[in-house]
Amino acid sequence: MDELPSLSERQLGYVVAAVEEGSFTEAAIECSVSQPTLSASIGRLERDLGIALFDRIGRRIVPTDACLAMLPAARDLLRAAADARRAVSSVAD
Repeated sequence: MDELPSLSERQLGYVVAAVEEGSFTEAAIECSVSQPTLSASIGRLERDLGIALFDRIGRRIVPTDACLAMLPAARDLLRAAADARRAVSSVAD
């Protein structure tokens, strides 16, 4: 069985932000990183997955079907990670 590539919380956050903002530049601002950093991270993820997550049309980005298929799970994982951090924080307080 082929091993699936790993997905980091950061990469998923970048993808979600890019979909929500409609551009890598705006997503980078939202994520407090440079646009080249965000673009490179998404590009690495696309290479690791072997499929494009965004169609690049000039300065616009359009999520592909693969991206849209992944989006609900990505949002769920980001919410779960935030919930886990809150749970640990509430015990630590």
